[in-house]
Amino acid sequence: MRAIDRCRQLRSCVAAPSFPDVHGFGLSIYFYFDITPMKRLEWIGDSLERLRELEPRAKHLAGYQLERVQAGKAPSDCTPMPSAGLGVSEIRVRTTGAYRVFDVAKLVEAVYVLHAFQKKGNKTPMEDLELGRRRFGALVCVFRPNVTGRFGIVTDRFGNVTGDSGGS
Repeated sequence: MRAIDRCRQLRSCVAAPSFPDVHGFGLSIYFYFDITPMKRLEWIGDSLERLRELEPRAKHLAGYQLERVQAGKAPSDCTPMPSAGLGVSEIRVRTTGAYRVFDVAKLVEAVYVLHAFQKKGNKTPMEDLELGRRRFGALVCVFRPNVTGRFGIVTDRFGNVTGDSGGS
């Protein structure tokens, strides 16, 4: 199978008409469009409002990096955050200040944005890390019905509290 035929199977391919070159051979120009569907973006809690509170340049860069994650590409500057939860990554945005966005992209359904904030020191503030942990725990409880989460909350698959989580 020719490479161009394989490409046509995988992607949308548009061929321009053949143009003669200096030696009389036809030259075809192919334009390839990736038709991979993007994941939807889901905002957990007030993460969208917090992202909107960032300075305009940081907001733009964070949005661009989230779009890359939606398309299945890696952000240009990110690091895993296992302290917030398995599968949570931290997108780093640097403008006049340091800004961070916690997201979960490993799930098939969507990219989940857990938290967005401005970082003021060398270490991630405990309040922001704890908020990311709580939101990740709530997200895990939604996908695992009738499971007691890390924080002792028993929920159904829609995130509704189903009963008493304490006791024997």
